[in-house]
Amino acid sequence: MTYTTRSDARLEKDYLDWYGVSTDSEEEIIDRVKGMFSDYMQTKLLPEFNDRETILSLEEQLSGHPLYEGNLYRYIQRALSVLDGTLMTDVVNRQFTTDPTARGNFIQQRGDIFAYGQDLHFMFGLSNYMPTGIYGNTGEQITIYVEADEGQPLPKVAFTQFLTTYQYWQGSKIELQRGINVLTVPSFTHTASYTNAGGPLYIVNPYTSATQNKSVKLYIEGGHTYPVFYEGGSEEKFLNDITDHVEYYRANPDTAFNIAEIMSDHILVTAQATRAEEIKGLHIQRQLCQFARL
Repeated sequence: MTYTTRSDARLEKDYLDWYGVSTDSEEEIIDRVKGMFSDYMQTKLLPEFNDRETILSLEEQLSGHPLYEGNLYRYIQRALSVLDGTLMTDVVNRQFTTDPTARGNFIQQRGDIFAYGQDLHFMFGLSNYMPTGIYGNTGEQITIYVEADEGQPLPKVAFTQFLTTYQYWQGSKIELQRGINVLTVPSFTHTASYTNAGGPLYIVNPYTSATQNKSVKLYIEGGHTYPVFYEGGSEEKFLNDITDHVEYYRANPDTAFNIAEIMSDHILVTAQATRAEEIKGLHIQRQLCQFARL
């Protein structure tokens, strides 16, 4: 399988070297374009870029640049969508952070559970996988924005194939960099006719609070969200989300995935959302607590 990733800094250097572009004015303009935003998710503009004429002027200066179509165009279009009010964000479901007081979902810092399981000689091992509640179809582009203090270890991400055989379900873990990470959902060996190619995205974070501080934030764009119950969450919201997702899945059978997940400190359950509807009336949190006492 092949992953497509892109590092903006590496692309820029390659193009500048290839075309012999080294003038300070062009590099300054590129820096201005990349520095237009005031937040790591690139959803807010700095005051000096908060008007359409400034953005269009930058676009005019760079439209013939070799980096424009492949790289800089994205920054310009994103800035214009911020100004137009058409850029939609979902921090509650798509932001993940090691800061338990921030909005979004908490990235667990439990250490390397997988290595611990190997030390104990568990037959199937333990897992560092944390569900994101986001899936992608094969070939779809997923963009992950990353913010963290300099030198902090960063989580990895892993794409998987939903409902396939054990040896084919997961791909390689992908290293993230601070800034923008553009990924493409890979093609897996797809063995089931009753599901689509692709599947859920997981965060892999084998660190503890002693080795990784609270500065790490990920924001994931692309794909589609699906219901996940995190231990301590709202059961009512989870069950309502399942109902909505099943409706979406049935209306979009060629692209959607019939998936829901439950996550606690001790267990990760991946189920078909249509089956999960049947658990209405079952107290999920109580069942997780009982499992933890086993």
